[in-house]
This record gives sequence, structure tokens and C-alpha cells, in this order.
Amino acid sequence: MTESQPTDVVVIGGGPAGATAARLLSQWGHAVTLIAKPEGRPNLGQSLPPSSDKLLTHIGIIDAVQGEGFLRTTGNTVWWAAGEGRSESFPNDATGYQIESARLEALLAGLAVAAGVHVVSATVRDVRVQPDGMLVVYDAEEGADQASCQWVLDCSGRAGVMARQGCRQPVEGHRTVALARVWEDQSWEVPDPTHTLVESYCDGWAWCVPVSSERRFVTMMVDPGATTLSRGAALNRMYDGELGKTDRLSAMTAGATPVGDAFACGASQYSADCVTGDGFLLVGDAASFIDPLSSFGMKKAFVSGWMAAVVTNTCLRDQTMQSPALELFERREQEAYHALRAIAERFYTEAADTHEHPFWLVRGEQGEDATDESVLAVDVQRLKHDPAVLAAFAALREAPAIRLVRGPDVRMAEGPAVQGNTVVLEDQLASPWVPDGLRYLRNIDLPELVRMAGEFSQVPDLYDAYNQRHAPVVLPDFLGALAVLLAKDVLQNDVAPD
Repeated sequence: MTESQPTDVVVIGGGPAGATAARLLSQWGHAVTLIAKPEGRPNLGQSLPPSSDKLLTHIGIIDAVQGEGFLRTTGNTVWWAAGEGRSESFPNDATGYQIESARLEALLAGLAVAAGVHVVSATVRDVRVQPDGMLVVYDAEEGADQASCQWVLDCSGRAGVMARQGCRQPVEGHRTVALARVWEDQSWEVPDPTHTLVESYCDGWAWCVPVSSERRFVTMMVDPGATTLSRGAALNRMYDGELGKTDRLSAMTAGATPVGDAFACGASQYSADCVTGDGFLLVGDAASFIDPLSSFGMKKAFVSGWMAAVVTNTCLRDQTMQSPALELFERREQEAYHALRAIAERFYTEAADTHEHPFWLVRGEQGEDATDESVLAVDVQRLKHDPAVLAAFAALREAPAIRLVRGPDVRMAEGPAVQGNTVVLEDQLASPWVPDGLRYLRNIDLPELVRMAGEFSQVPDLYDAYNQRHAPVVLPDFLGALAVLLAKDVLQNDVAPD
């Protein structure tokens, strides 16, 4: 073993989370070593929703991703539970990306190297806490080696190099294996050739991601303890048995040609009791993993990698901000996990009502009470369908005027927030709804909106004034944020509807 090589940060794992964090930290002036396993990860078809464009722009890779020529997708087609099937296009003619993970990871690795990241092909064997920092021990092609650093970012995904050391918790009843295979056809008979396809069946579910006009990844999600599998059969036959349980996807692939053999990879859900510690962060799938029903898994990885870079940069430059920075990272990761799990649980409950099979029943039962409502206070998707928010929106439209006053239990509190590439303390809105404080909702500055609200008697005037004083926002987001504040008693309107 050679003498320990010093660096500021060691990033373990070269997926979207790891490559993003490493590249950003290097661009911000830190010495970064990225350790990626030589054999890489399974090559899968995955989706990025249209909302990712803003994030990809912010982290500086939008041109590279668009230049790679990934298939653009216009939406999803779903056959779920007892439904007839629905084809859903993204709003406003927006398009997402259908991505072959190996191509994306090669692109991100190249961008990291260009930014000055030292990339090592190796397998990490141990991470040790030292009196003056962290020590990462790994096996490279040249033999055993090690690197000393101030911070370690565990971006190793399911491997969880550090996450498995007492942090990770499996989600009971959600043991899942993904059986995947690549298919090719010159002319697919599908509702929309760019759509992700999702189909549930009696004891599992399947999804299909096109990565070109001819090639598709078709993956079966099964539970070895609940799904009736072809025991002892070769993997190809086991895969074919599961595909045969579907209606639409089996018909779709009937005339297609498989490319290579089927392969299996773990897909069980898990979370982490904590994702931060002295000198380390659990990032992306190392921290948590949810069934890919929402198609937000890859976006979650990018967001987590960016946030990890911001927090690590803050800790390296200003130790007085380390505690609030770690607090912010912990909160953001837990919010992302619970929000995506809530989406998956709605699917589980619907499927359990139809299929009544142990595969679904255990997931549907947990879906009734597993979600932490306090963590999901600012889940935008839930707020859109919250009856109190919808009622507040309707009342706002019917009111002849507004006279908005702050609720009795609302205060301004100092809390951690991202500003540029660092974490700072700034005013946040705190109330029983968000006891830990909140600054933005759909890009609306909530403390500023609450301060301004009492100055105007008409919503259009309040909207115009807000856009003059702050970065302009679209009217639906503004009205939605205002309705949420009214529904949660942050603001109260003293003018009753006619």
C-alpha cells in the first residue's frame, strides 16, 4: 500500500450523484478524487422529466446532455390496476429524456475529468475516521491504495459503502428484484413511440423505456417471496414467464428480438436513519431508494449530488456553518424520500384494491400509514390536491377584494438555505405547518410575500408588485402559493366572498 494521497474530498461512486458532486466541487476550487468501480453498474433505461431542464441548466450540463442525442419523450402511457389505460403528455408540449444509463455515466465522467477531478477505477474496501479527517482504502489495478481527505461523499448507490454501516434501513415488505432485458424492433406498435410504458399485473409490475426508435428496455419488478416465479429456471425463462403475465407489454414484444440475455439487479426499497455525519454524506441512492414509479429517481440523484456539493463546499470554507449545512442536507434528503414514497404508495393502494395478491396487499397496507405527514408538509404534488388548498383557492377567486393579515402563530425565523454554492442563514417562514421554516414554495419567496400581502386589496396588484420587486414568477405558481398560505393559516383574508 502506498502512502496516503491527500485530497479535500473523496467521492465514492461515478453515477449521476457522484459525478455531479465531484465536478461541481472541483469547479469551485477543491481537490477531488472520484473512485468508481471498474465494472460499473447495470446498463438500464431510465427517464428524466421535463422539469429536469432547469436543474441541468443550473448545474451546467444542459448543453452536454442535449448534445448527447438522447431520445426526447413527450409523456407516459400507463395501464394500472383496473384502469383502461391512460396516455398522459407532459404539459405545454414539454419533453423529457429517455436515457441509457451507461451513456449518461460516460458523459458525466468525461465532464468531471474535464473539470479537474482525479478519477480512479477501484473498489473501496474501507472508510476510516482519523483524528485529522477521513481515510479511504481501496483496491486499484495497481494494487491497494488509500486517500486521506476532509470529506467523503458516499454516492455508491445500492452498494452503500458507508450507508450499510448502521445507517440504512430496509422498507419492510418491499423486497424487489428487477428482471430486465433489451428488445429491438423496426416498428413498435405502441400509442406513442417516445412514451415510458407502465403496466401492473397480478403479482408484479413492468415498465418499458425506449432509448431509440428501435431499442427498448423492458423491466419486470418482482418480489422473490411473493411473486410466483419459475423456480430453478434459467434467468431468460424466468423473465419470459413474468413478461407473459402482462397483457400490453407481452403483446408489444411478441414480434421483437431480444438483445442479449436477461439480467437481474436488486431493487428493494430502503431509507437511512441519518444521511450525514462527521466528515461524510450519504448521497443519492446511497441514502434512499424508491420504486421508479414516479420517474423522478434520476432527477433525485442529480439534485442530491448538487446539494451535497453545496453543503461540502460550505463545510470546507466555513466551519461555523457546518451544523446548519448538514441540517439542511438531512432535511432535504428526508423530504425527497418521503415525497417519492408517497407517490409510489398511491400506486400500491390502487393496485392492491384490484389484484388482491400478497405482492400488492403488503405494499397497499403500508401505504395507508407509512408516510410521515410532517415531513411532507411542503410536498407540492400533495398540496395541489389538498382539499383545504383547493377550497382556499376557490375562496380567493370569489372574494371581491383581499385584506390579508398574518396568522397568529406565524413568525420569521433564521434558518439554513442555499445561496449560490454555499449554505447561509436567512429569514424563513415558520408556523405550525412548517415548524422548521421554509423560504420558497414553487420559487415564491414566502417571507416576502407575507410581508407584502397586507399592502394590497386586489390579487392582481399584489402579483404585479411582487414581480416588480423580485424575480418574476408565473401567475399559477403565485396563486397556488397564496392559496397554500391561506389554507395553512399563514395568511387570513378578512374580506369574505360575496
